[in-house]
Amino acid sequence: MSQSPPTTLGGYQIIREIARSNDIVYEAYDPQIKRRVALKELVVPRGASEQQREDRIKRFEREARAAGSLIHPHIVTVYEVGTEGNKHFIAMEFLTGKNLRKEVDKLGTIEPKRAVEIILDILDALSFAHENGIIHRDIKPDNVQLLDDGLVKLTDFGIARLTFEPNITLDGQVFGTPSYMSPEQINGGEIDARTDVFSVGVVLYEMVAGKKPFIGDSVVSITYAIMNSQADQPAQANYALWQVIEQAIQKTPDLRFKSAGAMAEALKQVLPTFEPGAVVLDPIRPGFAPPIGQVIAGPPPVHNPFGPGQPPITAPYQPGVGPVPYQTGVGPPPAGPYSQATQAVPGYQPYNPTPLPIYYPPPPRQPLIKPETKRAIVKTLIAVILVGIVFFGIVMLLRTAQNAEVGTIFPGAETPRESTPTGLDRSTNSPISPPSGGEASIGTQPSAESSVRPPSGDTDSLDGISQLQPVVPPPDSVSPESWPDLEAAMRQGEQAILQAKQTTSLLIRRSLWTEADEAFSTAIQQANGEQANGLRDRAVNAFLNAAIDLRNAGNTSAARDALRHAKGYTSENSNLRSQIDAIIDELGG
Repeated sequence: MSQSPPTTLGGYQIIREIARSNDIVYEAYDPQIKRRVALKELVVPRGASEQQREDRIKRFEREARAAGSLIHPHIVTVYEVGTEGNKHFIAMEFLTGKNLRKEVDKLGTIEPKRAVEIILDILDALSFAHENGIIHRDIKPDNVQLLDDGLVKLTDFGIARLTFEPNITLDGQVFGTPSYMSPEQINGGEIDARTDVFSVGVVLYEMVAGKKPFIGDSVVSITYAIMNSQADQPAQANYALWQVIEQAIQKTPDLRFKSAGAMAEALKQVLPTFEPGAVVLDPIRPGFAPPIGQVIAGPPPVHNPFGPGQPPITAPYQPGVGPVPYQTGVGPPPAGPYSQATQAVPGYQPYNPTPLPIYYPPPPRQPLIKPETKRAIVKTLIAVILVGIVFFGIVMLLRTAQNAEVGTIFPGAETPRESTPTGLDRSTNSPISPPSGGEASIGTQPSAESSVRPPSGDTDSLDGISQLQPVVPPPDSVSPESWPDLEAAMRQGEQAILQAKQTTSLLIRRSLWTEADEAFSTAIQQANGEQANGLRDRAVNAFLNAAIDLRNAGNTSAARDALRHAKGYTSENSNLRSQIDAIIDELGG
């Protein structure tokens, strides 16, 4: 915090320091336009954290935007917002005169008519601010400037709420001056224009009564009084004025004036009651007899309350002039159908019912989960889902890359095409025509000695794998001593093909094709001569069987894949290789 005023700030020449609270206000001179200005410099307390510093700067800039966007005769004018080095400042209109706090402290009370006129100017400024989406939140006498020419200016939008911007006040944070805060401000709840209406009502009460409506010797006792105590009608306020004040300081926002403009309209109706000769009765104090010349608050009478035959009231009651008003327990009761009966009963006292207590509806219940918490939970769930999707995609890409390294090709999935391929007669290595029934067939069923087929009625179930019978290779192609290892590898490949044929996942099917190729290759590499050729034929038949079933099921893309794998084992038979290529072309390439 600066110990002495700087000489210049942002091109303005500093004259003197005129105020210091959360920030410092200087009287300065603008050499460019040759006018006096009030220069407000942001002060960040020593030892403040970086987060606290950023928060103070945000609020300082928000004050500038709030006041700077409001051009109104009763709101202080902002000329410029700027920085110089690490200093932030606001240049605004220099106001003469004194603030309302000094006026109240000097006079004790302010004459009700003058107080209402001041409040009307404040309400005019607030109505304009509310229409532009700005809630002041800190209405108090210190922020009302009374200029020498009689003009009233509203100042200090430091904690204003800009409804069109995100709220930088966290839930539960309380900002404001305790004696002038509304109940919803104390609770840290939602605020709107009715919050400023409450504060204006407190200021009006203090101006007229010379004291605050809710008092205490600590912040806790003051806030407790605001939440629970009822203010008394000031002796200086007539009934019409008291009705307006009482409605403005209701605990429940719904019972207050809906806007600053509504309160202003009500106060304009009160102004005529301050004129000389205006008389209204106060129903709260029926036995009250006003002194000569004093106005009695209350609605104008519509009939003569002093008895039949009396002239209408045109002036305040004066002793010795006109009839004496009837008062409870004083003088005879007014004439009426029950006047004789009431005089004949000894000890009769007129019935004065106790006013019913005013019911204040309870404030709305707070939601179990705050909207901010709900939004945070939804954002967290979305983030988790997105991370999961990205992670799954990375795993699939790595798996694809791994399969590509071992030579597996993954062509894209294609929409099945209705085509009628020709089959392949394995015994003669020549194409065959499709059956007359219209169902296409890729080839004839291989013999039991050279293929593995699932049991009848179980082609769509993986349970059929365990029921497969071992294939007995031709006796001239496999030697007895190599039978166990070669048969195990071949059966592993055939089971992988069976599973690939039954799965609906493209990635899993191609992974199983690869597994079958590895098993077949292992067996073929261990065999020699005719033995290896027999195993190749067995591998070709296994893939051709899968292609037949996949084509009959309408999955031509998977059938083509199976045929391509079968073609890989026809290197010794170019004629068979060409025939498989032709069938692949007929299935759509």
